[in-house]
Amino acid sequence: FVFRKLIQFTRLQAEVLNADIAVNWNVGMESGIAGYEVQRSLNGTSFETMGYQACAGDSKDGKAYSWLDLAPEAGTYFYRIRCL
Repeated sequence: FVFRKLIQFTRLQAEVLNADIAVNWNVGMESGIAGYEVQRSLNGTSFETMGYQACAGDSKDGKAYSWLDLAPEAGTYFYRIRCL
């Protein structure tokens, strides 16, 4: 048997919130996912893991997640979500 992780991202957004950056993402469905790593980059190529959000559980219904990047230094950042 082969088991695959299934996920459908429906939205990914990062926005300035006071001195922080709020990273929000929605999924349409998720199965076999333990959680999500939030990764950040200064150049869009080299990313490092900045945080982790546990999965709410297998679901065919939509779920919303968020993570807060607290007081990053001034600059331009790129974010991505890695499912585990």
